[in-house]
Amino acid sequence: SERDRSVERLESAESQEGESLGVSREILTERLCEAVTALQQATSDNMALRRKWEAAQEERDALQIQMNNMEKEILLAQPQAAPVLDFVEGGLDLSAMATMRASMFY
Repeated sequence: SERDRSVERLESAESQEGESLGVSREILTERLCEAVTALQQATSDNMALRRKWEAAQEERDALQIQMNNMEKEILLAQPQAAPVLDFVEGGLDLSAMATMRASMFY
């Protein structure tokens, strides 16, 4: 049939093309399988790194909440905390706290 002849011509052309490159079909197949395996491994590694990154983000968010709570405690205990924390006389130095906070996270 016409379809069978088309398939045969296509297979013949593929075989000749592969041989004209000096590489057999088996070697091309093997290299393709290696490439697919390497891509699967890279995808798996990427997913593992993504999970670690997300866990680190969650930990950072939890620490930031904890820090915010500590800052609130400092503000509430300002008169007692000022001498110990070496803040500006008579009040809390918010710019120093902001600088300290920024250096912790950025």
